[in-house]
Amino acid sequence: MIIISTLAEYQTYFWLAVAKILRSSGYEIAFLSFDDRSTEILRKNSFYVNSFSEFSIPTFDTNEAISLLRKENIKDVDKWIKHELNFFNIKDVGSIILKLYKCVLMSKDICTRFKSKNPIMIQELGGFVSVTGSFLGANSSNVDCYFLEPSFFKGRFFITKNSFEAPKIASNFRHGDLKEVTEYLDKALDSKTVVIPEKDKDHYLLPIFKILNMHNFRRFFQKTFDKWLLGKYQDFGHITFHVKSHFMMFINQLRLNSYYTKLEDLDDFIYFPLHVPGDAALTLRSPEYLDQLKTILEIHKIFNSKIVIAIKEHPACIGKTNFKSLKKLLENSNTKLLSPKNNNFDVLDKASMVLTINSKAGAEAILKNKLIAVLGSAFYSDSMFVNKIEKLSEIEPLFLNEKDLDLDFNKDDVLRYFSNVWDMSYLGDLYTVSESKIEEFSSSIKEFLEKNDC
Repeated sequence: MIIISTLAEYQTYFWLAVAKILRSSGYEIAFLSFDDRSTEILRKNSFYVNSFSEFSIPTFDTNEAISLLRKENIKDVDKWIKHELNFFNIKDVGSIILKLYKCVLMSKDICTRFKSKNPIMIQELGGFVSVTGSFLGANSSNVDCYFLEPSFFKGRFFITKNSFEAPKIASNFRHGDLKEVTEYLDKALDSKTVVIPEKDKDHYLLPIFKILNMHNFRRFFQKTFDKWLLGKYQDFGHITFHVKSHFMMFINQLRLNSYYTKLEDLDDFIYFPLHVPGDAALTLRSPEYLDQLKTILEIHKIFNSKIVIAIKEHPACIGKTNFKSLKKLLENSNTKLLSPKNNNFDVLDKASMVLTINSKAGAEAILKNKLIAVLGSAFYSDSMFVNKIEKLSEIEPLFLNEKDLDLDFNKDDVLRYFSNVWDMSYLGDLYTVSESKIEEFSSSIKEFLEKNDC
């Protein structure tokens, strides 16, 4: 028995196709739906659905909800709602706490309903309350939850059991055939290709193209019609927020054009790649570094502003960083803003050191034989190629002594490590709905379930 959560219509069409294949292979499938159109689609295809909008609970105030969550052994409520509050800039904390409690009960209900079938839960890794609440409900019901997220390698994904932490890659090296991984990495380095998951490719458009995107126009009118005229529930129903956000990103991009420093004008610098603001990699995996600009200010204080830190916005969210805060940070002459048009591998080539919270740029820096300091939880945090930083003060001696450090990693060891990363991942892309890609993804899910006796 497999329980799958879906938060939006585009996710549902993907999961529906996968569910049909899994059902034909003997698996029973049920859904947690946080989108009314998705509920209708799934029921038309004869799948059991627990719908968020239909699931009723008694009326509670915020304090009662917190007390009831504690009875479910959920004590750190702030942790589980932080992502949603930050992502949508929500001020009504109480409503999100109540939503969390409802999600927990909804998840417990479906887990209890199918308890005799030994269910497991599958979700895309994310920080939204619909995801965290579903996980907490499954956890309370002793049902294992498996989180899926894109791997370092394009077209592959990680599966992590009962944890929002980054996957842990084994340090013992594989000694088999490295040809497939070698060819992939050589091609990536030669072409300077940045890994973009298929599901996120539209996020990498410039803000103006996101605004003018016809698909986004159609979705705007459909979501507005569904929400305000038909009264349909949408987990991603913050329509006004999304519109304002895209226009603000466009304005900020124009504002930032005069603040960019040319890469060729930099020499000795630490490279700090910025994450998508409010991303789950920060809110759930490294919440202490959620305010990235504040972190950079603290690093400057440690060095007394004697070192240059070059930052670059994530290419999927150009203009999303708070402009006023960024402008204030750039008043320090030793903070340089690079244009997101700069290729990440070109920046890595010039950098003296890479300082990252848990960005994939850290893994790319391993391939470039760079001195790397990792602040947060990344799949490569515990590898021999990086320096795991427990507190910011540890950065200074590392940077000052970098010329004395032996950075000449054995190439075969690097290849074997990334072969482990390859082996820990599965073939497939989330939310790519072509028939061949659905078959590919479904086969990987079946492989995983059989290998783990699920």
